Amino acid sequence: MLQSGRRHPVEEVGVPIFHSLMRGLPKLRALVLLFGWLADQLKWPTMTPEQVKIMTLSCPHMQSFTVQFSLSLPPLQAMTLAWPSLVSLTFSTLYIPASVDSTKSKPHSLYHLSISTFRQVLKPENPPPAEQVARILDAMFPELKDCSLPQVYCEVMGVLTELQAGRVVGEGSVTIRH
Repeated sequence: MLQSGRRHPVEEVGVPIFHSLMRGLPKLRALVLLFGWLADQLKWPTMTPEQVKIMTLSCPHMQSFTVQFSLSLPPLQAMTLAWPSLVSLTFSTLYIPASVDSTKSKPHSLYHLSISTFRQVLKPENPPPAEQVARILDAMFPELKDCSLPQVYCEVMGVLTELQAGRVVGEGSVTIRH
């Protein structure tokens, strides 16, 4: 776990440490990389598909991954495919494309998920619709038990809970109440 309460520029400390870790720690099972203050969260870059590929190949047995980086949906899907033993995932922002087919996601047995913010790829100032985010997360993580989503966006968790409860009961479809 790398954590600091002091103000360190993300570009000078956090990102270089992450790049060093990407060189390969094949036995690494848990990574927590937190630097700076909440206000600095916006300075953390979005992980590229190439960075995700390198990280998943460098640390193939990851079980718990916590970073302040943001992710878009395709790298998140690639990460969960490459890390089948991942049980806990925490990152700052999930960028959702305007249109996405949630049925294309391969289900993963992730247990804990924490995301601070949701943004649309083309309109980052606007959050995506709660039902869209919930359906994506439900398709990707049908066994999710512990989900920490932002308080201002708790509607996603409500819809996700309805979707998963409907599946447990064995209903063929779930009606989302607005």
